[in-house]
Amino acid sequence: MSDEAQELIEEMTKKYDDVHPKLLDAILNLKLSSVCNDAVVIEVAERYVELFALIKDCHKQHADDLCWQEIDRIFIAVGLPVPDRKVGDIDAMYKNCWRFLKTQCSGGAWKSYVELEKELAAAQKDNTVLKEEVGRLREEKKHSEYGAGLV
Repeated sequence: MSDEAQELIEEMTKKYDDVHPKLLDAILNLKLSSVCNDAVVIEVAERYVELFALIKDCHKQHADDLCWQEIDRIFIAVGLPVPDRKVGDIDAMYKNCWRFLKTQCSGGAWKSYVELEKELAAAQKDNTVLKEEVGRLREEKKHSEYGAGLV
């Protein structure tokens, strides 16, 4: 095996410590079998790293409404077309999703979009108030420094 291929595999092992050992073994066996040259081994390893990162991100289940985008990125990475978004009866699909959420999911530490949007709005308001107060204090300080000798 070339030094370049060996270095890549070692780098993958260090960088992606949770990479499944069987997949690393498969890459090593691919190279050791002399069926593929180093460029193919490197390409396979790079594609694996890309797919593993996409799948790992999807697996995190962010509890948001972007899961379909995560799955689309996986489809695109493996050369599949993005699926058709036609679901037929939207109300029936919503009921299916709701049933899945009620039977297969449990509450977690994630906040809902509504909660996050409220927190963001409050933080932006607080930020505006703080900026205004800092501006007022700077003006007050400026006037007190310059106006101190005039009184």
